[in-house]
Amino acid sequence: MIRDEDGQLTGYVYIDLNTTDYGGFVDQANKILRQRLQLPAGYTYQWSGEYEFQLRAKERMKIILPVVFFVIFLLLYMVFHNLTEAMVLIFPTFYAMTGGLILQWLLGYNFSVAVWVGYIALFGIAVETGVVMVVYLHESLDKRIASGSPAYRGRY
Repeated sequence: MIRDEDGQLTGYVYIDLNTTDYGGFVDQANKILRQRLQLPAGYTYQWSGEYEFQLRAKERMKIILPVVFFVIFLLLYMVFHNLTEAMVLIFPTFYAMTGGLILQWLLGYNFSVAVWVGYIALFGIAVETGVVMVVYLHESLDKRIASGSPAYRGRY
């Protein structure tokens, strides 16, 4: 498509990708275009559309993910009033992310905004499971201490 934009004649090429992510496609296409395309003076090209959306989302995720980890850690500290327990409960999120990244790589899935939102949900589930386990262990230990039996009998 060719049209006038900002006083310049502009041409558009629409691409619909099914096999790769837009970032990977643009990286490959830029490499090939730099090698083979000689533009006359006054001519430029730029990538737009989904690729721009992906770049903006990536920049937002650089801010959102650390904030999510900090908020989760802060909430854990507020619930348990113990820095050690908060740290112990935040570590499963890193293990969950590692497992998620390995599975994503094995299945050949690309990164997208939806994938990052899924990872944020995964972090929440990993922390929730850890919190349930810690609460259960605290209740079990308190019940055992209240009943008068020793909390640890020396058996494995």
